[in-house]
Amino acid sequence: MAKNLGNGKKLPSIREKVTELEKMMENIQMATRMSQMFMMRFNESLQKMDKDVSNMFGMLNDLQYRTLAMVKEGKFDKDSLDKLADGMKIIDFSKASDAEDVSGGFIPGTITTENSTVIITSTTGDTNDAGIFRSRLLVKDAILPDLKEKLVGRVVGDRFTTTINGLDHTVEILGIREKEIKEEEVVNEVEAATPNEEK
Repeated sequence: MAKNLGNGKKLPSIREKVTELEKMMENIQMATRMSQMFMMRFNESLQKMDKDVSNMFGMLNDLQYRTLAMVKEGKFDKDSLDKLADGMKIIDFSKASDAEDVSGGFIPGTITTENSTVIITSTTGDTNDAGIFRSRLLVKDAILPDLKEKLVGRVVGDRFTTTINGLDHTVEILGIREKEIKEEEVVNEVEAATPNEEK
């Protein structure tokens, strides 16, 4: 039986405490079962992902050897093939970039700010060049602070050196894009900034 504390409140009885404890244990057991089920499904997903990644690398490895065999057997000039492949990649990248300009309302810019979108390339200068072939990014979204800082105040054709993943990259600005500001947007901003005058 619950005891009265004298202030209108009662201490829970032993039965009430036991009932509350049982409910708490049921909740803990339910949470544990849910956690176990989640971990099982997560583990299954990881196993499937690992299998998919292994299959992908196997296919890439096979494709690499087949390509090398084709180059050797067909007596192709590897440098010419590399140039041809790079040219095809540039065409595809340019098409995708132009489509993004249209869908996103971008126009060519003159000098970069934090709100500019830039198209860059880079080289590392070593034999196995690990540079960036092409990349399009918003300056303020650049993860590396040094890269973000050096991207500001640039014009097309500018080059600078920065460190990416432990390697020195010579980065070149290939293009600058800015969001096109429509006339109605300017009017709305002006109206929003102008205090209402009582007539």
